[in-house]
Amino acid sequence: MHSIRTKFTLLNVIAISATIVVTTTISGISIAMLGHSSSEKELSLTCEEGKSDLNYYFKSIEQSVTTVSNLIDANLDTLT
Repeated sequence: MHSIRTKFTLLNVIAISATIVVTTTISGISIAMLGHSSSEKELSLTCEEGKSDLNYYFKSIEQSVTTVSNLIDANLDTLT
């Protein structure tokens, strides 16, 4: 291990290994953050869509109940 070639090769292997470890760590953290952000946005959009659907459904039910109530009131008025 006294030759310059051996020292140079060992230094290159250590540098490459360190670079791979740092790059892998940074990539893993970035991917995790991106996945979290993406899933948060998707969940928010899904909730908004569900809220809109429920709002439409409840308005439709309210309109149906109002219509039936008006019909019943009209029929009760004709019976008395």
